Amino acid sequence: MKKNLDASKKKLAEKQKDNESLQKALKESRKEQAALERKVAELEAKLAETDAGDDSEAPVDAPSQDRASAA
Repeated sequence: MKKNLDASKKKLAEKQKDNESLQKALKESRKEQAALERKVAELEAKLAETDAGDDSEAPVDAPSQDRASAA
């Protein structure tokens, strides 16, 4: 009976250690995800600014008048 109790305690201790490790990994992953989401939001805002600024200017892909008349 004592052997069963010792084995159970050992298994429990291993599971608790594994659980703590997984909880730590989860916390780090959530922290990393939050940082990446902030970065995406910043880049989307920057892209929106760039798009808003480009509306008043000629598109970059469009050929300029000088190139069209030279050809």
